[in-house]
Amino acid sequence: MHTFYKDILERIDAPPSWFDDAGVPRYCGFTPKHLNNIHAREAVLADIACQQCGRLFRVGMAGRSADQGRGLCDEFRLGDLSYGDPPNVACCSGGPSMTSDMLRVVEYWSRENGVDWFRDPAFEGPLPLRCAAVDVVAEVMAAAGRGVASIRVDCTSPSHRYHVAGRTVAAMVARGRVLFVHPDRAGGHLLRGYVGQEEVGYAGQPRAATIVGFSQLPEISVDGVASVIILSGAPPGMAMRADVKKAHEEVWERARVWLAAAAPGRVVVELALAGRRRAIEAPGVIIDGWQTQPLPA
Repeated sequence: MHTFYKDILERIDAPPSWFDDAGVPRYCGFTPKHLNNIHAREAVLADIACQQCGRLFRVGMAGRSADQGRGLCDEFRLGDLSYGDPPNVACCSGGPSMTSDMLRVVEYWSRENGVDWFRDPAFEGPLPLRCAAVDVVAEVMAAAGRGVASIRVDCTSPSHRYHVAGRTVAAMVARGRVLFVHPDRAGGHLLRGYVGQEEVGYAGQPRAATIVGFSQLPEISVDGVASVIILSGAPPGMAMRADVKKAHEEVWERARVWLAAAAPGRVVVELALAGRRRAIEAPGVIIDGWQTQPLPA
């Protein structure tokens, strides 16, 4: 249940333009920069209704921590996006303590580099019927079991990709040593909660799962490694200073060459996002992470 901001609502005659995800009335035009989470990577402006009296509200939502490996865009496509309790304006007796009905997404925004926000109409409109995501990790393991050597998973969001990465590494560890390769800005924390920390090592530590950044690859031995899990590289157009961009390009090219040479004889799984650089040019199997299936009636 949100706080009733009576002092604000009574001092301003005009109705709020929207409410943020803490239920605070806002009177400015919506922009992701005005949300109360400066670290958010996703933002939504949506229309909701009080479940008891049906009063309509326009609300902003920042991307929350995705404990199920889902971002706001994933929750939208699965028909599971929710604001929670409606803003508290004393609209009815029980409404502020009840959940709200999500009607439609008016604007969806995301940012890849933590700075520039981009609007994507693909995740806007009425909320779809609820459905379930297909287990792409099970499909990865099935493909590996059939002897497919190179697999690419087209993930749906950064949250989804991190979740798939952790689960894939945990599953592949049962088949032998895993090399987990990530862009230098990412880190080993991506495996926490998926693989026991006693099984995780870094460059020079030959444990069940070894975590390395792209820039470290030329110095890494793949002796005893059964599979390689890769997070694809940063977008080519990512905003960077010229010198930083040049260094980034050189690191990526060295990593790409190393991966091509080290891959033979191992299962290589690349977890990709739209617009990212691909490490595997011609994968044996491409798994669509956008697959869904109807929920049981």
